[in-house]
Amino acid sequence: MRYILKMFFVIGLTIATIPFLSCMEHYHTNSDVNKTLIKKNDESLEQSVLQLINEHRKSIHLNSLQMMNEITVQAFYHSKEMAEQKVAFGHAGFESRVDNIRKSIGFIFGWAENVAAGQTSAKEVVSEWLHSPGHKKNIEGNYNFTGIGICKDANGMLYFTQIFIQKK
Repeated sequence: MRYILKMFFVIGLTIATIPFLSCMEHYHTNSDVNKTLIKKNDESLEQSVLQLINEHRKSIHLNSLQMMNEITVQAFYHSKEMAEQKVAFGHAGFESRVDNIRKSIGFIFGWAENVAAGQTSAKEVVSEWLHSPGHKKNIEGNYNFTGIGICKDANGMLYFTQIFIQKK
């Protein structure tokens, strides 16, 4: 079986998963502003996921999600830990990621997470998320910020994490 599908519920919010040692050569620093340095070609895959998600949201008259670096850092580290098999594929540590985001950006009203592994393109992962009720609910949720992190394991399999945040 190439793809794994799991559904999780945390604090009444749906979090969904579909399965994705180089971590796409991302480098993160933990400064006050939590700057992220990403090689251009790797950033384009994350930007492609964002573009496809926002195209879908726009088609159903929802606002576009804005990428936020502090969220992307948390998404990246989760993908990296899954790729390095430090955590099982899924949502382990999601509440901790949300707490870290909260510490960086302040009060948030809502949050959700989609993860995936095994897909080879932005189009493939977004298409599968949109064909899964839990993932689609997160994509179409009342959120205005997002972060996307992608990491490749030793065998070349991609791990995707997208975190959705509602902040006023």
